[in-house]
Amino acid sequence: MFQNKFSGDLLMILFYMYKPKKYKMRTNQKIKKSLLLCIIALTAMACPSDDDSGVLSQDQFVDTWKYFKYLENGVEVQLEACEDDDLITVDANGTLTIEFFQEINGECVSEGIENGTWSNEGNGNYLLELNGEAVTSPIVFESNTFYTEFVDDNGTPDDTSDDIVERDVYIRQ
Repeated sequence: MFQNKFSGDLLMILFYMYKPKKYKMRTNQKIKKSLLLCIIALTAMACPSDDDSGVLSQDQFVDTWKYFKYLENGVEVQLEACEDDDLITVDANGTLTIEFFQEINGECVSEGIENGTWSNEGNGNYLLELNGEAVTSPIVFESNTFYTEFVDDNGTPDDTSDDIVERDVYIRQ
């Protein structure tokens, strides 16, 4: 009898070709299921884990932000010249810099850089310290922007009808 290293494979192929159709279908289904399970297993192994394993994720506040717009009671107010050049740079090490710009003779000129610190206090609240003053403020992130709000009660705390809600919006650079 003719024997070589491929005889077992040849026999298997011939058996598969001539076996009853019902058996072929079951075998095809088993192969498809096995392939599907292999693909799922490989995909699961290739996906990054949701477990941080002790690695801290970066706070979404960390980046460079440009002043984008200002709203009063939901109505956008046109920014003064060069205000939209103001930058906040927030570093992962807890420091931040703010650079304000003003218009001088038709050009936007830096008024200087102020340095400070920040920390995430949780629940959307951030502690910002600048020039010896500390303020805890809620910061709301939406897509590639964040905003802060301040309610100016116009000196009448018992009457909210004349309150002005001021919103400063910054956009990620």
